[in-house]
Amino acid sequence: MWLCALWVVLFAGAQDWYVIDQVSLPIPLLRCRSRVFFYCHYPDKLLSVNRTNIFMRFYRFWLDLIEEITTSLSTVTVVNSKYTQGVYKESFKLIQKYCNNRTPDVLYPALDFSQFEQK
Repeated sequence: MWLCALWVVLFAGAQDWYVIDQVSLPIPLLRCRSRVFFYCHYPDKLLSVNRTNIFMRFYRFWLDLIEEITTSLSTVTVVNSKYTQGVYKESFKLIQKYCNNRTPDVLYPALDFSQFEQK
């Protein structure tokens, strides 16, 4: 993702907005050129729970910190449900503390699923 973002910044020209989905690592790079809309599904640090040895705890500490810092740099952050919004607020303590208690908006799916129901 970071290499793709680097290519975009170097060769694709400036855009009004960049839309990033799920992986926050390219956000700081893209913010050099424009605004970033980040759609956060679920914090990665909660999905990677294997911290059984000192190496994994050390490794995940830095990855979790990078995830939180890069997520905080987006212009707009949205989540897919009120549940995820709560998990976001509980998981990203640094964002809550240093970014004025920044809470992402909830963006529900844009599709009207009722139109697909067979009658």
